[in-house]
Amino acid sequence: MKVTNKKGNTFYCLNECIFDPSHRGNESAIVQQADGRLVYQCYHDSCKDKTWKDARQLISKDAKLTQFMKNLQYDNAILKKLNENKNKTFTAAELYRRNIGPARYAVKKIIPEGLTLLCGNPKTGKSYLSLDIAVSIVEGKMIFGQIPVDQGAVLYLALEDGERRLQERLLTVGGKIANEDDLHFSTTWDCLDEGGKEKLIEKIDEIDNLKLVIIDTLGKIRPASAKKDLYQQDYKIIGNLKDIADHFKVPMVVVHHMRKMGSEDIFEKVSGTYGLTGAADTILVLDRKRESDLASLKITGRDIEEGSYSLKFEKENCTWKFTDEVVDKPQLNGMSGEVVELINNNNGSMESKDIVSNLTKKGHKESSVRWWLSELVKKKILSRDGRGVYKTHQQTNNTNILDNTNITNKANITNKPIRLNNIGSLEPSPINKYSETPINTGDDEFICNIGNIGDVSDSNEP
Repeated sequence: MKVTNKKGNTFYCLNECIFDPSHRGNESAIVQQADGRLVYQCYHDSCKDKTWKDARQLISKDAKLTQFMKNLQYDNAILKKLNENKNKTFTAAELYRRNIGPARYAVKKIIPEGLTLLCGNPKTGKSYLSLDIAVSIVEGKMIFGQIPVDQGAVLYLALEDGERRLQERLLTVGGKIANEDDLHFSTTWDCLDEGGKEKLIEKIDEIDNLKLVIIDTLGKIRPASAKKDLYQQDYKIIGNLKDIADHFKVPMVVVHHMRKMGSEDIFEKVSGTYGLTGAADTILVLDRKRESDLASLKITGRDIEEGSYSLKFEKENCTWKFTDEVVDKPQLNGMSGEVVELINNNNGSMESKDIVSNLTKKGHKESSVRWWLSELVKKKILSRDGRGVYKTHQQTNNTNILDNTNITNKANITNKPIRLNNIGSLEPSPINKYSETPINTGDDEFICNIGNIGDVSDSNEP
């Protein structure tokens, strides 16, 4: 049975007419109108006088229709194909021969092919971030002011917004955008178990050159919870959406909330069970403090390097840009501030005996100094190697987002400055001696040191 929607009416197209089996190929349908009423429709003149009442008599006579609809399955060709691919095996030889091709990215190093959860506390800017990404892809312009993207269409289910708010936000973020017909919106959508999954498949199949699907938020399409086996329920919800994303090879972002409970691992604060995060390919967490325009975008996933990138919210157009400002700056005062300041004044590295010597000369007790050193290491404000050398952590910059190298051996890492001359490329070069124009448009050329990027430092820091 093919299910289509036209002008608010839902058409359940039949393989053959109830009254004349020779009328085949979706020439007849049961139609649920926008007001909920049911009508029967056949395109042949011989059935033009047939009504839903006549059709119901043939289907169920006077019995309720519920029992006839309990096992109703949408005869959707794409759903069939998804199911056909299950429970099949293949050999390594077959896998080698398959021309699979590289993964597609909506945003290089941030949103790969598959399903991505974008999480954050309420009112932290997740929807503005989603809309900013959508507009950038539709217009084919830089995301976050640095990352080029392939121009294409975006399907954005803005399910927490009405049309008025969505229009206001679109004008604020993008103004009068180019390629406006490539940005497809909906502010209402059925739950996945009430036809929403099938409608999503149909819509994705309709849109040409689709680069990204955004669902904002998961709670709006999530089936009602049975309050048992919650892990399996969560896993199935994300798994169903992931199946769709994988079939069409289109990146899909699902916006979701965080829970209040504390955890040292911010990804454990994603609302719901591990079924949600376990089924997703990629997890993004937008970590922003109240009344601050700075945020960290923390990333982990199956096919992507873990990272944490500093963003700044541009209030004039409600967009996000990369920034070199320190986002998670620790609050230091008293003894902790003196310890960090002393180490910073010594090029960010100092032996414990020298730290103790300097601070005891100022009247501090040795036991207090050593206690604070231990506490600052626990808080990851300082790091300590096996030789008793303490170091201050440097803020990780955002340039590693453009590094396409899969780093597996720290011994192979160079400390030479690198220039990011193209998305995904990494080119060692001497400082200020470039043969091509750097990707940023500012006056200063953009240089970073790979020894300061994420987890690839040669140091023994924890």
